[in-house]
Amino acid sequence: MKKLFCSLILALGLIACGDRSDHPDVSKIAVDLKVDRFDQAFFQLDTNQIAAELNRLNASYPNFYPDFMEHVIGLPANDTSADVKNNLAFFLNSYLPLYSTLLASYKDVSQIESDVEEGLRYVKYYFPTYNSIQKLIFFIGPFDAPGAALTRDGIAIGLQQYAGRDFSFYQSPQGLELFPAYISRRFERSYIPVNALKLVVQELCPDTVGFGPLIDQIVVHGREAWLLDQFLPSTADSLKLGFTQNQIDWCKQNEALIWSYLVKNIDLQSTDPDLIQNFLGEAPFTAGLDQDHSPGNLGNWIGRQILRAYKKKHPNISLSEVIKLTPAQILEGAAYKPS
Repeated sequence: MKKLFCSLILALGLIACGDRSDHPDVSKIAVDLKVDRFDQAFFQLDTNQIAAELNRLNASYPNFYPDFMEHVIGLPANDTSADVKNNLAFFLNSYLPLYSTLLASYKDVSQIESDVEEGLRYVKYYFPTYNSIQKLIFFIGPFDAPGAALTRDGIAIGLQQYAGRDFSFYQSPQGLELFPAYISRRFERSYIPVNALKLVVQELCPDTVGFGPLIDQIVVHGREAWLLDQFLPSTADSLKLGFTQNQIDWCKQNEALIWSYLVKNIDLQSTDPDLIQNFLGEAPFTAGLDQDHSPGNLGNWIGRQILRAYKKKHPNISLSEVIKLTPAQILEGAAYKPS
């Protein structure tokens, strides 16, 4: 019995080692990521001395401050007129309760920092010259402001979109009009590293097909999803794809049927925006398929499967080479035909 137990432990150890070998060891790759708590600095402004306070904030955040003022809250960055002061004071007072709520949840962001750093180590492993991200900047803006954005300094995280799926505003009529439940269910802390690394993927591999045919866009979006896999190999698919686990299971169980449906019933060369939106846009399900189990944005998943098929047939190709391939080259090289 003792020998059997030892053999079982050894076997499990070998399996675990095998799992770890699926992705490279990046533990010794240095990443210097600085965290800036712009949210705290902003909501601690003394509105009785607003002009001086804004100058101080601008001096502390010379790159992000103008972006925040102009593109997040819609106020001129270098204007301290009465109108600007009044509008700023109104925003501060209106969003102070949200800031207080979020501060309780996000006082410590060290795990988020660590997760983003880990993703950036993989980025640096595959793309050694990439060094665009120096800072992780936390801010709070209007609810319709982006939850993650690439800035001159690095990645800005809008915490107003990570208050938790059950947060009262998301469930309100106004909130549901902005963000249907199938979107706001992803407004969780665990999505922050994923959304941060998605921005890196998009910078490394910009969309070059624009308004091209559906199949090209499926492949391009699938390549982005596949690259994200390489940078976050230990992160759950449900986070990376934004699908529920039931939707992922349905996709896996019906992969051949999904592809067959696309090939037989959909004009994959179409540039019809509505058709493209159906397969690559946010939605509770994909029209034409199982409304109870199919996810929206199904094209991302199919595209990623095509990239996986390509990599399986071309195991020695590097990521820097993959991002240079055209959709046609990927499709031809993948010979994707699930069974």
